[in-house]
Amino acid sequence: MKQLMLLSAGLLLSLNTQAEGMPAFDPGLPPPIVAPGYYASAQKLAVQINIAPNDGDPIERFYLKLINNVNNYYQTVKTNNGTAPQVHVIIHGDGINMLLAAQDGSAPKLAAALDALRAKEGVKLVVCYNTLLGKQITVSQLYKVGADNIVLAGVAELARLQGLGFAYLKL
Repeated sequence: MKQLMLLSAGLLLSLNTQAEGMPAFDPGLPPPIVAPGYYASAQKLAVQINIAPNDGDPIERFYLKLINNVNNYYQTVKTNNGTAPQVHVIIHGDGINMLLAAQDGSAPKLAAALDALRAKEGVKLVVCYNTLLGKQITVSQLYKVGADNIVLAGVAELARLQGLGFAYLKL
């Protein structure tokens, strides 16, 4: 799958020239050529997932699109820089529905996508403890979440990571 990614003013745009399971598409020009190291300043990213799909949008498809954005970023930066980027995915608020759906068996493709994302070098998924309290959710209800995946406050974790030089992306 050929991909074009632009990281500009905190906005990540992902344009796929061929989506999975879809026939090849020619946008009328080749992908841009960028110099090695072009994405060097994009080596650290904090991704916020705190939303749920609108009514009628299947939960699995909704969250797979978000994970695809993270995968596109990861692959582009790793390919261009030659090293894996650091990506912290902070899940809080309504984003917790992603881990609930993966755990309850209603979203098997989502569970597989989360496993693949977690397996990437430099990727860490964390969950907001305050969200667990506010929504009365136990860790056992969430897909592959343990004590090492919990932060006290998701928003505070985002601020901490920005202080450490991470770019911020809200999906």
